[in-house]
Order: sequence, then structure tokens, then C-alpha cells
Amino acid sequence: MKTIKLRAWDKEKKVMITCTRDVLQLLLTPYKPRYIIMQSIELLDKKHKEIYEEDVVKFDNQIYGIDYLGGCYRLVNKNGAKVIGMDINSFMCEIIGNEFENPKLLKF
Repeated sequence: MKTIKLRAWDKEKKVMITCTRDVLQLLLTPYKPRYIIMQSIELLDKKHKEIYEEDVVKFDNQIYGIDYLGGCYRLVNKNGAKVIGMDINSFMCEIIGNEFENPKLLKF
């Protein structure tokens, strides 16, 4: 069985939480809307760091956010989108933050 790696942004405490299965059950309960769940895209950046949804990466001297649309993970910025695995290789990217801990990185 495939292991799904998750993390969650706690909107109240403003911290990132690494999720275990037990933590995930707590986070998904209806009375806990303060968490934003993100999944690993199962790829590594050029420094061998795991890439997650909502990460901010540098690629080809531009800043991109990571999102998921139509069954594909994409790099997205004001100039458009690139599909990871088709348009680019994840090892060409470098994680520089995420949109919650570093919201100014994605001002476009």
C-alpha cells in the first residue's frame, strides 16, 4: 500500500504540522476547520527536499507556486503554468518556501 505524505498549516497558530495518520483524523473532524491539508507531490527538488502542494519554488530564475489541476501538479505564476513531469523535471526546481509561511513570495 502506498504511503501518502501530508502536512497541515494551522491557521490559528501559524505553524506547519507534519501529519501522521492519527493527526490526520483529528484534522479532518468537522470542528477543526483551522487546518489546511497539503499532500506531497512525491517528487524532490534539486536539494532532495520533498515538494508539497502550496510550496513556492524557483525554476529558471522565476518564482512559482505548486498546485494540482486536471490530474497534474503544476508550477504556476503570473506568466502561466508548467506541468511537472511533462514541461519540467522537479530536480530543476528549488523550494524557497510555501505560501503560508512566506506569503510575500507569491505576490503577482
